[in-house]
Amino acid sequence: MQNNQFTCHAVPHAHPDRLATLATLFGLHPQPVQSANILELACCSGDNIVAIAQTLPGAQCLGIDMSEQYITQANSTIKALGLKNVQCKQMNILEIDAELGQFDYIIAHNIFSYATPKVQEKILSICKNNLSDQGIAYISYDTKPGWNMQQSVRDVLQYHARYLPNQQFSPAALQTMLQAISNAIADNKGAYNSLLQAEIKKATELSDSYLAKDYEQHEAVYFHQFIDRMRAHKLNYLGDVNFPSMLVSNFPEPVQAVLKVMAGNLLLQEQTMDLLNNRHVRHTLLCHDHVVISRNLTPAILKNIYIASALRATKNEADKQTFESQLGNITTDKTVVKTTFNYLAQQWPQAIAFSDILIHVQQEIGHPLTTEDNQAITNTLLRCYSSGLIELHVMPLPLVTTISSHPKTSALIRYQAKKGNIVSNLRCESLTMNNQICLKLLPYLDGERDQQTLIALLKEWMDQGLLKLQANQASTNKEVDLTDEAKSRILTQVLNESLLFAAKAGLLQA
Repeated sequence: MQNNQFTCHAVPHAHPDRLATLATLFGLHPQPVQSANILELACCSGDNIVAIAQTLPGAQCLGIDMSEQYITQANSTIKALGLKNVQCKQMNILEIDAELGQFDYIIAHNIFSYATPKVQEKILSICKNNLSDQGIAYISYDTKPGWNMQQSVRDVLQYHARYLPNQQFSPAALQTMLQAISNAIADNKGAYNSLLQAEIKKATELSDSYLAKDYEQHEAVYFHQFIDRMRAHKLNYLGDVNFPSMLVSNFPEPVQAVLKVMAGNLLLQEQTMDLLNNRHVRHTLLCHDHVVISRNLTPAILKNIYIASALRATKNEADKQTFESQLGNITTDKTVVKTTFNYLAQQWPQAIAFSDILIHVQQEIGHPLTTEDNQAITNTLLRCYSSGLIELHVMPLPLVTTISSHPKTSALIRYQAKKGNIVSNLRCESLTMNNQICLKLLPYLDGERDQQTLIALLKEWMDQGLLKLQANQASTNKEVDLTDEAKSRILTQVLNESLLFAAKAGLLQA
């Protein structure tokens, strides 16, 4: 918990918008996120709570961490950005009491499994005593059975660490031991060794800070064990922020038949699904035990919901159109559904109000939507959300997908781009920027510079040797000299491509 080498970053699924969305779908009436009081426990160097604050300027955000180093870093960032709606305090979680106040959203990401039992109980106590009446708490934690194999690797490393000087868990020593274990079992193709190799591979791909943290103080639990402890604090299980993970429908039909027998016992059903999926992590949402929860999703719930989809048209066979993304695909023969997904693809990564989608589709097809049309759109969107193919939100995202004459990104993104290649976009995602030209441009996208000024900046970098333009003759592949006109045309294209990349990465705001 006090390892200051642990990597901090923005966590999109812990954003209050995601928490409020599931709560709204399940019949709760959470505080609008735009004006909410938000608390993050173990906020690290503030990357997540500051990223939340930049997207919710009307909210009041507070981050707590016991590390003086982290809080100093967080407050340095806040001061540099001039943010007035977020503060970070050095505080031991065990010292938190009623005086800290009430919060509409409490976030405890990546701390619970690394905390002592005493601190774990205190986290649950805070989620009870410092949570507003309709508030939502988020706790992520590692779970069994998925963590059982990781525990085996951890046990081996801890045993071998006994023979290291001062029993130190240095990342280099851990990597050496992992490689030695991997080499020793490389020729054994048994089921156990295959699982072990997979876990070792995952461990070796972790950053040094994550690796060291994962193999120090740690406790994974079964879902039912966490629920028992939660109930002792008079809290209720709302759901998992990964909504599709709660659904029986995402299992093969023979398995569904078994799971449906448990339909009257949600917790038994979800624990069984964890066992079948070998689940290793949960992102659990909690509320007060007096709150009434309705998990029956009906078409009416989309009325005040915003929808985002990265699905794009691919295969087109006869009247059927397939839409795909990295998360999967869907095929439809209904014109209104095709029009819906084409519109959402054009607007990605923005979330569009359901009512605006219906208006757009109606305009595109040229006549009022029938009841059948409405049902086709609504049922398809709910089915896609249940499968994890699209996102639902309770608010439009604070970004734009069109490029203005004076492009602008957030103060946080400009600040981060000056310091390195990892930035928190306006979807609260942590992005590693491999597009070096876009990364170099980000600090200058302040809304004060127009596109011609930015092109002049690119030319300046080219003259300084920081940016190289090269053209080769098609027949000989030899480099040719570029005219000033050609350079200007190419630089304009470079800027357009960089700004389009920024827009699609959720980096531009109005």
